[in-house]
Amino acid sequence: RSAAAPGADPWSWVVAAKAEADGRRFARALACLAAALKRSPGNPKALAWKGEVLRRAGRPAEARRAFDAALAAEPGNAWAFAARAEVKRSLGAVRDGLEDFKAAVRLNPRCEALADFVGGRAPRAEHAVLLAWRGEGTRAAGDPRGALKDLDRALALDPRSPWALLSRAVARGEASDHAGRLKDFAALDKAAPGLLSSAARSGGAL
Repeated sequence: RSAAAPGADPWSWVVAAKAEADGRRFARALACLAAALKRSPGNPKALAWKGEVLRRAGRPAEARRAFDAALAAEPGNAWAFAARAEVKRSLGAVRDGLEDFKAAVRLNPRCEALADFVGGRAPRAEHAVLLAWRGEGTRAAGDPRGALKDLDRALALDPRSPWALLSRAVARGEASDHAGRLKDFAALDKAAPGLLSSAARSGGAL
């Protein structure tokens, strides 16, 4: 049953949608978010969660529209950038997705969203982008060896994650694991052909 009741404030409906989405009840989650947006049209949190529910439900084109609207209303929402990166990946726009992933890391290197999404539970495949985000933030802060734990976990959940492969390749190189770096770059070239050369042409991968 939904945690929200008719007439509840918009955030209560968003909280209810999160619970429904965690249980894979996507239709119910979307109904909760429709209720939130009816009470607060253009609410950026409700729009971002609409994007996330649609992403998990395998509806990337609709998810992208929701995330675009959420970020237009709240451009500092780092989690929405990370989630939109995954949506763009699903739509074949991996280079654009990398820019969103980099924006998430830049806005919030520590990725506090990970604790909110996962809590004390084991992370699932949809959380891999969050682990990659926190790992890249750790690497960018000067701790490549510390980054590897999160990046390894991200790739265990999503072995073809371009963000995790790219970040781990760089972290391995910085930690003097050059064989591992080359292995990750080779895997990245299979997972996202052309991404590495495109990133290099634009002045750096990360």
